[in-house]
Amino acid sequence: MGCWLHSGPASGGGRDQAQREIAGRIGDLAGNEHRHIAALSRVSQRSSATEDFAGALDLLLAGIRTRIG
Repeated sequence: MGCWLHSGPASGGGRDQAQREIAGRIGDLAGNEHRHIAALSRVSQRSSATEDFAGALDLLLAGIRTRIG
């Protein structure tokens, strides 16, 4: 049985390429007006969709842990 992170709808080489292209478009739209989003889009272009999901999940869980003490 594989890891659940690698079996989702955002996994796979073709989807990774699509994710990078979408991240690039988001960064272009964000531009200088939304610099933090543009910076995140550049980071997202260097990782896979699975890595992005895992990183976002880690951030979410860290935020929850902070709130519940």
